[in-house]
Amino acid sequence: VWAFGGGLAVVIGVSLMIARATASVVIRKPSFWLLALGAASSSVCGYGVAGWLPLFFMRSFDLTLKQTSWYYSGIALIGGLSGIWLGGMIADKLSKRGKGAYPMVPAIAFLISAPCFILAMNSAWLIEQFAPGGGSPALSLTIAFLIFLIPTGLNLAWLGPVTAAVQHLVPAPMRSTASALFLLINNLLGLAVGFFYFGWMSDLLAPRFGDESLRWAIYTGMGFYLLASALLFGASRTLKRDWID
Repeated sequence: VWAFGGGLAVVIGVSLMIARATASVVIRKPSFWLLALGAASSSVCGYGVAGWLPLFFMRSFDLTLKQTSWYYSGIALIGGLSGIWLGGMIADKLSKRGKGAYPMVPAIAFLISAPCFILAMNSAWLIEQFAPGGGSPALSLTIAFLIFLIPTGLNLAWLGPVTAAVQHLVPAPMRSTASALFLLINNLLGLAVGFFYFGWMSDLLAPRFGDESLRWAIYTGMGFYLLASALLFGASRTLKRDWID
């Protein structure tokens, strides 16, 4: 027991030394804070919408819990995989012109993602515009599924490029720790604020909008994508100066 405790103390001590050394490098770089807070702002929407969207489907499309699980898992799987892959691939290709492409690609993706989310949640209205009187629940669900693939993919397009950029803010021996610090900020803000904000806003709007309050809460949350985009556009201007090969 004493040996285990002593070994654990050594591991913790060394880990803290490494974390302190890495933090002393990254906290001085504007790019780190712009990347971390930009990704965290998008994660407020990412985690928040992912947590509350199943309830939105159940309320707005009259789906059962089982139907919702199949429906939303398909959106997350197809949209998520496509977004992560395309985000990294496009950023790598554009980075040959400048390192600012790594935050620029997700910044543009977030700008497109916000209106796509709003369109997806109004799929029934879209159908009515193109086929008056011809909308059906099945058609509405299909259109919503296809449209939700777009913002779901765009929402995750940051994962490869931004994480890669963070790793190049420090020398090679510090990169795993820099990524850990970045993800700590991202997850703390994304998880803590995301779930709370959308639930709180839905309750706040419930007296006026009833079962549709969650839809309007999600509308208001799209502002976090605009904030994320602005921060990442800022990072695209500072990244070249802070980049370490």
